[in-house]
Amino acid sequence: TGGNARNPNLLNNTGMDISMFAIPNTGNSIITNNQSSTTFRYGSTQDTYIIFCIAMAVDAYRPEPEGLNTLTTINGVPYTPGMQALPGQTIVYQLEVRNKGTEPINNAQVVIPMPYSASYVSSSASFTYTPVGNAAPIYDAGAGATGSIVWDLGTLPLPADPDDLLATLTYTLQVTTNCVILSNANCAVAVTVDGIIGGTGATSDILVSDVPFIQGYTTIGECEGEPIYDPVNVLINAADYVNQNCQGTPAIPDFAYCNFPGGVIPVTEVLGNFPVGSRFYNAYPPVQGTTEYTINNPFPATSGTTTYYAVPPGITDCYYTFTITVTNITSSPGPVSPVYCQDDTAVPLTATPTNPTYTLYYYTTASGGSSQLSITPSTVTPGTTNYWVAEGVSPSCVGPRVLLTVTVHPRPDCLITGPDGPVCPLTAGMVYSAPAGMSSYTWSVSGNATIVGADNAQTVSVTAGSGCNQSFTLSLTVTNGFGCSRTCEKVVSVVDDTAPVIVDLADYTLSGCNPDWPTTVETTWTDNCGSSGTIQGVASEVITENCIQHIDYSFNVSDVCGNNAVSTVTRVSRIYDVIPPVISTAALSGDLGC
Repeated sequence: TGGNARNPNLLNNTGMDISMFAIPNTGNSIITNNQSSTTFRYGSTQDTYIIFCIAMAVDAYRPEPEGLNTLTTINGVPYTPGMQALPGQTIVYQLEVRNKGTEPINNAQVVIPMPYSASYVSSSASFTYTPVGNAAPIYDAGAGATGSIVWDLGTLPLPADPDDLLATLTYTLQVTTNCVILSNANCAVAVTVDGIIGGTGATSDILVSDVPFIQGYTTIGECEGEPIYDPVNVLINAADYVNQNCQGTPAIPDFAYCNFPGGVIPVTEVLGNFPVGSRFYNAYPPVQGTTEYTINNPFPATSGTTTYYAVPPGITDCYYTFTITVTNITSSPGPVSPVYCQDDTAVPLTATPTNPTYTLYYYTTASGGSSQLSITPSTVTPGTTNYWVAEGVSPSCVGPRVLLTVTVHPRPDCLITGPDGPVCPLTAGMVYSAPAGMSSYTWSVSGNATIVGADNAQTVSVTAGSGCNQSFTLSLTVTNGFGCSRTCEKVVSVVDDTAPVIVDLADYTLSGCNPDWPTTVETTWTDNCGSSGTIQGVASEVITENCIQHIDYSFNVSDVCGNNAVSTVTRVSRIYDVIPPVISTAALSGDLGC
């Protein structure tokens, strides 16, 4: 008893044991939600126990996320109560996220629908803890009638103090410049921003969704400390803008629909264009017998134009007039299926509308997908590609799609086979060939050559020109059975840079004495490009050495390309003696006597 007096104080105490334990109820495996009874079994192998009292306590967990949404600046100026915004200005908001409950919150998410009177600019997030399972805030244009900022926070931890700030979202909106909204004389235009936060309790597994933002707490009166759930509202001062920019703008917006399925138009199709919480009627002011259109009572998809009225919440003297125009289009345009050759320059797809006022919309799929006002097909790959075209008054108001096929035929292979060169000047009879099986051939040549004979057959004969160290370009255009052609070229050099060769005539001596010099001394020469001939030597002066005379005959030759042969010299000699011999007689002297 911890030293306390026993009452009753018995000598032979009967004894009492108290046991407290937690039930391992992970995943509600023993006791489930909403269970009203259970069975408790116990036993003992020693003492005798009588359990006269069982008490059970359940921790009550409830997720309670809070989003405090406030306005910080208008066009860079810190916000003070009563400030108004001008069309086109930016408004910066700050959302503070806290966990006011008794357990962490899994899969926490913030959704901020865009008001019809402003558009999304940017957003950024920060945390005071290390987030788990979170994602950066995004603008989802498909979430809601005018798009929404969606921020997945992952798991919100349970802070030591419920007033601790866990995360902050800063986001910027731009005030509309839409003249239809700004010029409505029946309402004071404002930017009204609200949002929701939700998630699942980590312990209780309770899902909370659509918890509205607050903009603060009541500070006076009987409701002091109570959250203020009203949206953040900023009036738009649009008078000057409307006077300068919106003259002639229709004051009544029209929403056009076409072939709308089900015969009705949900109110969600138009509610994003009006203040949040607006109600829709077929007459204004609404009285007994006026029809109200809701989620359960959508607008009828009646052909033609019908006038309706949107009344903002909590306002009795403000309304928006709008019309819904329903058009049923069942016609399709006449498609034009083009045919191209591979790599042709394509033009945008075309079709003929049944009504000249209709706009043509092109698609890459038979159903679904996005419409395009113009598609230019690719001609890179041969084959057929299917497109579809429809006609209508808007992308959401078109008739049935009709098939449009683009055919791309392959171009033929173009290859010139024949002498690659270099070739000698004036080379004749060079035959070049094109691939077989073409429907037509067209040959041409430019530069130092000419075509001899036909220039429209599979083969062509070419003769090189006389120009030296020049080239010619042989061009070929082949056309296949689809009428597709391809052009190729072959460049051939006409070159002769080899000198001719002179046959070296050996030196020789004329027979006899004082023979006559030859009239001419000749030898032959050859050239690699086919030229050859006989040349005469150029005689030098007669050189006399004693009784021998000789003349040197020099041989030189050049080919048509100016290549000079190595000159040769042949010496012709003769015995030359024109001085008669002299006889010498020696006289003897003596006395013969008488």
